Amino acid sequence: MSEGCPKCGAPRADRFCPKCGLEYERFDPDKVQATIPDSVFALWENLEKNWDDPAVHALFVEEGLRRDAAGFVASAYREKGDDPIAAVQLEKLTVRLIKALEVQSTAVPITSRSMKPVVYVLLFCIIALLVFVIVAQYIR
Repeated sequence: MSEGCPKCGAPRADRFCPKCGLEYERFDPDKVQATIPDSVFALWENLEKNWDDPAVHALFVEEGLRRDAAGFVASAYREKGDDPIAAVQLEKLTVRLIKALEVQSTAVPITSRSMKPVVYVLLFCIIALLVFVIVAQYIR
C-alpha cells in the first residue's frame, strides 16, 4: 500500500478509501488528469514559481472551481504536505465547497416553483369539469 488515497489523501485501507469511498483498483490517474483543463495546469505551474503571492493562489483556486477541477486544486495543495500556505489554501477551498453545497441543498428547483400554479389550475379545471358532468346528469 502507498501513503494515502490518490483522491482525498486519507490513509489507505485494503480495497476502498474509508473517507471518500474510492475503489483503488478502478482509479486511473491518467483519465482524471485528462479531464483537467490546460489553463488550470498552467496556473498551477505559475503558482509554484510564485508561491508566496496570495493573488496567484486566488487565481488558481478560482479557475479550478470555474472549470470543475476542485479535486485537482485540492490534491495539488495536499501534495505540498505540511506547507503552511498550502494548508491555509486547502482550508479556504474546503470552506467554499461546503458553502456551495449548502446553497445547492437549500435551493428550490426552478421547475417545482414554476409548475405549482399550473398544477393548481389543472386541478381546478378537472374539479370544475367533474362538477359540470354531475350537474348535467342530475338535470336530465
